[in-house]
Amino acid sequence: MADDVTGGDLFKLWQTANVCLPRVAKVFTDVNGGIAGTSNGDFGAFSHGESRSGGPGGSKVYSAWAPVRNEFQLIVAQTAQNIIDAQTALNNAIEAYKDQDQAAAQDLQKNYLENPSKHDPNDPSQNPPEGEYKPGTPVLPEYYESPADKK
Repeated sequence: MADDVTGGDLFKLWQTANVCLPRVAKVFTDVNGGIAGTSNGDFGAFSHGESRSGGPGGSKVYSAWAPVRNEFQLIVAQTAQNIIDAQTALNNAIEAYKDQDQAAAQDLQKNYLENPSKHDPNDPSQNPPEGEYKPGTPVLPEYYESPADKK
């Protein structure tokens, strides 16, 4: 079975790990960052003008909203991290395979990564995202308490 793996197979893994997965992770890190940013606006959204126990302005809506927001933020952060971890795992698998099969490693490099008909290093859609297109770091909720922690 190992003899059947080619540079083309490794190239497909490389594309998935370095081109596709980071773009998917970026969607989740962007959403996660947006949710994380809402906690600063809670006072204005839920207050009656003064802060009391139970959250901004003591609002009953706030006490229901905050745990839902935190749970959703955690879910999105974990999803982003899982995608980032999958990218790392695929890259580790590619490197491990290249270490074991020099022919496939050379095929990947020469016939795919260095072959302009298969991979254009100047085309952003064929390469790892850079700058603002890279996924951010997932942000966990600041004051998260899972429902399981309450039991």
